[in-house]
Amino acid sequence: MNNKIDGFTMFTWICAGLMLMVLVVCVFSIPLMLLWNWLMPYLFGLPTINILQAVGLGALSNILFGNTSNIIKQSSTGHKTKSKKSLLFD
Repeated sequence: MNNKIDGFTMFTWICAGLMLMVLVVCVFSIPLMLLWNWLMPYLFGLPTINILQAVGLGALSNILFGNTSNIIKQSSTGHKTKSKKSLLFD
């Protein structure tokens, strides 16, 4: 069985995909870590974090706050056709 796609084996594509995922996670976690280490110890006296803790913090915040756009979209398209300002004061 020939598992080559354009001269690369499937194992090569899987390894490249995993390395790309690690790179993307690092690209999103490093700014989070830098901002945390810059602000939180001075403002609130919290300890600094490393890159793995920044990955965990980013994952936790995505779990907690990641799907808020769907909730807002559902509440704004309810059965009432009032403006958003009047929805706040029902």
